[in-house]
Amino acid sequence: MDRSAIKDLLDKLQPAVEKARRAAQQAKEAENETSKSAATSWSAAGEREYTHQQAKIASDNLVNLESLLNEVTEAVGQPAPMMVRPVSMVTVMYVDSQKTDTFYFVSKSLYLIGARLISPESPIGQAVEHKSVGEEFEYEVESKKVRGIVKLIE
Repeated sequence: MDRSAIKDLLDKLQPAVEKARRAAQQAKEAENETSKSAATSWSAAGEREYTHQQAKIASDNLVNLESLLNEVTEAVGQPAPMMVRPVSMVTVMYVDSQKTDTFYFVSKSLYLIGARLISPESPIGQAVEHKSVGEEFEYEVESKKVRGIVKLIE
């Protein structure tokens, strides 16, 4: 099976990484500019701390996106996995509602526009990890059991 869904994820991820690079650079420049001011007021100190935190958040986001980009790039060249593991696209069907849900299973979840990323740290991620097509899974959310079946792994 080709990894077209993983290639689609890569196509969504590449511009997100570029955007995060620009945001991290801009936040770092703002932090540097703010730190140059030798003001002694509480307000200036607060502004310096704020820009420092914003730069750290932007930098951490870039590191996480670059890590995911590397992970997905490597996965594109690999055959589709036989069981749910990072990086794979997974379709499940919930037993009670008969509704299907499709998501990307990755080692660390983060927000990416146009892609639903699930990690092993989430309840559904824990439930489906290492499952094969046709295997059932179960997890609990807000004291409610959710049961499903893995329908597709790419």
